[in-house]
Amino acid sequence: MTYLGIDYGKARIGLAIAMPPYIMAMPYKTIFNDNLAVNQIAKVVKDKKVSQIFIGYPIDLQGQKSYAANIIEQWLETDLKPTLKQLLGDSFLRVCQISLVDERFTTALATQKLCETGKKSKQYKKVIDQIAAAEILNSVL
Repeated sequence: MTYLGIDYGKARIGLAIAMPPYIMAMPYKTIFNDNLAVNQIAKVVKDKKVSQIFIGYPIDLQGQKSYAANIIEQWLETDLKPTLKQLLGDSFLRVCQISLVDERFTTALATQKLCETGKKSKQYKKVIDQIAAAEILNSVL
């Protein structure tokens, strides 16, 4: 039973994985948010035998749903769920739970962690989204 964390963005989508004993999520990969993105996510779900998916859900500082939250809801319902159902079968969505998780400060935490490693900000783009996805997943472990 593997968990998948997703940090959805307009340009890139970060993925993180947590496997038993669920001590810590590990950054997995960053994919471009293009017409192949959901197929790539479905492949990860299948290959890693994912049982739960946690998607970062942008809530503002007042605890209200942000504009970006509407985009994520639409992506989930019109792209991700139908693709998972088509590629992995109807029964998959009955056994795999998909949850939206408050992602406030995850990118800030990811940036802080990258700064602590001494990486230059130009190098952040390659990994920031998968580290943010790991922060999302770590928040539920």
